[in-house]
Amino acid sequence: MRRHPYRRTALRLLSVPTASLLVLLPGGGAAPAAPPPGAGAEFPRTVIDALLEDPRTAGARTAVVVRDADTGAVLYDRSGRDHLTPAQTLMIATSAAALERLGPRHEAQAPYRWRTEVVETGGATPGTVDLVLRGHGDPTTTVSDYRDLAEQVADVGITTVTGDLVIASGAFGSLFSPDRYGTGWTVDDLGTPSGAPVSELTLSPDPVPGEGGVRYLTNTVRLTVEAGVDGWSPPTVTIHPASPAVPVDPRAITSSETRTVTYRNPGDGTLVVDGWMAPGADPVVTHLPVPDPHRHVGEVFAAALTDAGVEVLGDLRVDEEVHGYLDPVADHSSPPITEMARHLLRHPNAPHAEAWLRSLGREHTGVGTAEQGLTVMAGALADLGLAEPIPRQADGSGLSRDNLVEAHGLTDVLLGVRDAFWYPAWRDALPTACAADGALAERLCEGPAAGVTRAVPGELPGVEGLVGYTTDAGGRELAFAVLLNGVREQDAAREVVDSLVTALAGGGTTPPKPDPGKPGKPGGPGGPREAEAVSHTPTVRITAARPVRRGER
Repeated sequence: MRRHPYRRTALRLLSVPTASLLVLLPGGGAAPAAPPPGAGAEFPRTVIDALLEDPRTAGARTAVVVRDADTGAVLYDRSGRDHLTPAQTLMIATSAAALERLGPRHEAQAPYRWRTEVVETGGATPGTVDLVLRGHGDPTTTVSDYRDLAEQVADVGITTVTGDLVIASGAFGSLFSPDRYGTGWTVDDLGTPSGAPVSELTLSPDPVPGEGGVRYLTNTVRLTVEAGVDGWSPPTVTIHPASPAVPVDPRAITSSETRTVTYRNPGDGTLVVDGWMAPGADPVVTHLPVPDPHRHVGEVFAAALTDAGVEVLGDLRVDEEVHGYLDPVADHSSPPITEMARHLLRHPNAPHAEAWLRSLGREHTGVGTAEQGLTVMAGALADLGLAEPIPRQADGSGLSRDNLVEAHGLTDVLLGVRDAFWYPAWRDALPTACAADGALAERLCEGPAAGVTRAVPGELPGVEGLVGYTTDAGGRELAFAVLLNGVREQDAAREVVDSLVTALAGGGTTPPKPDPGKPGKPGGPGGPREAEAVSHTPTVRITAARPVRRGER
C-alpha cells in the first residue's frame, strides 16, 4: 500500500546512547550487553520473560505483544489472543476510529469541530420567544466560552428574552443516551473526575497554567478549601465554576492539624468537605464531578447573559422536547478534532472519550448513544484494515470493567493507523515518556525509553497497561501492547511494565530480583524458565464486537 506523503511528519527520535549493559537473570545467567544504537540490537526476549516472572505480579494474567511497526512482524507474543480488561488503553482504538470517521481523511476535508449554539424559538406562552442553548458534546467548553456566547446574543440586539431560557438536553435527534454513565462503571468511579456524567452541554473549570499542561476536566468543579485566619475562624470553601446547581456542605473545622476529606454524596450529589484544617495551612484543591451538568451549564449561562445586559423574563428550564422553527443567534466551535486529540490522550480523559464515542453515533446515525457509537466505531476500524480487534466493548474510555480486548488486536490498531492522513497529529497527541506534559511525565525517565516512547497508559484497581510505540537501540520502531489483570501490587505492576518497555527500547535491562524469602525455582516466580514461544494457542474469539447490555455478563 502506498503510504501518504505526509505520514512520516512525526519524526523518529534517536534512542539514547547507552553504555554496555550486563543483564543479570534469576539463577545466575547473563545476557549479552546491548549494542550501540544502529548496531541491530538483539530482541530482549529472555529479559522480557524474566520480567514477566516477577514474584510481585504472581497470579496476574499477562498479555504482551510486540511487533515491528513497519513490517507488522510479530517479535514477541505471550497470550496475545487472551481477553483482558484494557482500562484506558482502549482510548487508542476509540480515538483512531473517531478520527477515521470524523476526519480529516484528506487535505480537502476540514477537520471535525464540536458546535455549541444559541437559537430562538417560539415560547410555550403565545407571544413569547424562548432562548435555547444546545450543544453537540464539546468536552472543552469553559465559563469564558459561555460568556462569549452571551456577548454574541447581546451584539445582535437582544436585550430581553420574553420567554424562558431553555437548556436542550437531547431533543435534537436524541443526541445522547439519557444514561449519563457507562455500562460497567462503579460507584467509586462516579465520585472522581473520570466518572463525571456525559452530556451534550458541558462545562470545565478554566485550565490553570502549570498543572502539567492544559487539561479540561469536563463536568467538574475545582473545589478549594482555605484555612481560617485564626483558631476561631472555620475553613472557607469555594468552587469554580460556581452555580446554585452545585450544592456544597462545608463540615471542616479549624484544628491544630490538617486532614481534609472531600467527596460527592452519591445520593443527592452534594459536595461534602469534612475533616479539619490548621490556621495558616496551605489551601487544599481538588476536582469533583457535578451532579447535574445541564442545570449547572444553565445557571452559568444565565449569569453570563445578565452580565451581558440580556434579561430573561421567564424561567430557566432543562428540556429534551424543544420544537418549532429555530432561528440561529450565536455559536461557538471547538478546536479541530486533531487538536482535541491531545486533550483526550495526553492525560487519558474518560468523559472526553465518551463524548467522542457518542459523537460518532450522532454524526453517522443521528442517535448519539454509546451503542450507536460502538457500531460506527467497529466499521471505522474495519476501514483501517482491522478485523474485529475488540472482542467485547462497553464504552469508549476503558473505564468499564466489562471491556475485553486482545493485546494483539491493540497492536493491529497501532499498525492500521499509520497510513491514515491524520496519523501524524494522532501520534503527536500520545503521551511521551518523561515529557513535561502528559500521563508519562514521571515514567520511563531512567533509560533509553525516555523521549522515544509514545503510549497510552491504563490503570484500574488490579489492572495495569501500556500501549503504543517505542524505538529500539537499532533504530527500529516497535508497536507494543502490555496488559496485566488481577495484580495485587499496583505500583509493582507499573514498575514491571516500565521495565519491559525500557528493555524494548534499549535491547535489555536488569530484571527485578526475587523478593527475600521467596526463592525462585525453575519454572516458578523468580526462577529461570524456558523462553516462551513466539506464538501461543489462541483462545476462542468472540466473532462480533458489540456493546454490552445491562444485566449481561
